[in-house]
Amino acid sequence: MKIYDLDGKELKDLDSKITTNMKIKIKNGQEEKEYVLVVKGDLNADGKVNVLDIMKLLQHVAETQATNQRDESKILKGAYLLAADINKDGKTGTPDIVYLLNLVSDLMTKYNGTISGDLPAYITKISPYKVDELGNPVEDSNGNLTY
Repeated sequence: MKIYDLDGKELKDLDSKITTNMKIKIKNGQEEKEYVLVVKGDLNADGKVNVLDIMKLLQHVAETQATNQRDESKILKGAYLLAADINKDGKTGTPDIVYLLNLVSDLMTKYNGTISGDLPAYITKISPYKVDELGNPVEDSNGNLTY
């Protein structure tokens, strides 16, 4: 098993921070499978959950609900969209914003008004999904993400 950062470089340091959109490759004999890592709430791939992620989610929800011209650069895609579905209902919206606000508030309370640089282990949820050659999650014939 090998883990690759966002630039495609193999992580050698096992204490490195895991972020959304990193890749993991698992070799089983001659077969090698590649997965993308999703860290719930880490919408900007910095390995943290903080106000910057809330801003990304707010921008995404506003743009997806816009009735006029959308700014596609603010719409989350691929692993980042999966990381934004914090309540795991298959959609991104107000419930995810509320959940993320509460999570960041709880972190600030726990760390006396500051947010630690790294996510506590209990917050980091890694979900490996199969990805296509463009790095987008692969769905089965029923529209479910495949592992």
